[in-house]
Amino acid sequence: MVPYLDIPTLRLGPLSIQPFGLLVCLGIIVGWFVAKWRARQVGLDVKVVRDLVRLCIVFGLFGAHLVHLLAYHPEELAASPWVLFKVWAGMSSYGGMFSAAIACAIYLRIQRVPFLPYADVIVFAFMHIWFFGRLGCTTAHDHPGHLSQFWLAVKFPNGPRHDLGFYEWLLCFLWIPFVHWIGRKKQVDDPPRGTLLHAMLVAYSVPRFFLDFLRAEDLAYRDVRYFGLTPAQYACIACAFIGIRFLVRSKKPLAA
Repeated sequence: MVPYLDIPTLRLGPLSIQPFGLLVCLGIIVGWFVAKWRARQVGLDVKVVRDLVRLCIVFGLFGAHLVHLLAYHPEELAASPWVLFKVWAGMSSYGGMFSAAIACAIYLRIQRVPFLPYADVIVFAFMHIWFFGRLGCTTAHDHPGHLSQFWLAVKFPNGPRHDLGFYEWLLCFLWIPFVHWIGRKKQVDDPPRGTLLHAMLVAYSVPRFFLDFLRAEDLAYRDVRYFGLTPAQYACIACAFIGIRFLVRSKKPLAA
């Protein structure tokens, strides 16, 4: 089994640096450089990509926290509205993705810039950010699953459990090569615009849907279920449907 790593908070005078926050910041920096590199590869405007990255950071973090409160733990918001401003205190990955996507879509529409080619670049970079983000979750152990004797289970203090953040980090070793393979021709229209975005909607949503069945239900702080499914699982269904529909339609020959 995998040992339980408890990395202490680094204290520099009055400043406290947690491993999770440090890794997320590192991921954002890496993602920014990857986004610029990819934009130049496919001939897109780096300045537009820069603005999109900024929007993703701001709206992604706030949206992730907002959806966490509204969909998963509304009792926290009801107890103290000030928790809304503690963006580090709980996040929903799909909430961040959707919020960032909406903000980027509005910006690109105002700028009269096509959405799909830039969305492909952002998703390409995002998977590199996700590597560091889920590594942060692995160090924080903030996605505990059921008690298990599985060989990849983590030895939590209260017994070995599935660690879903750790599992997603491992999946990044498949997802990152996958986006590089899709974009191997380094052309904005080959494969068709939006292919990378929608392929990753499917590639992420399918395993995430099944991983959520492993989420712990025996802990005091656990994810809410609606008709047996977590909010993320409903998002998985929607994203997989959108992704598959686009990929199937993009393969159909144009009418003469």
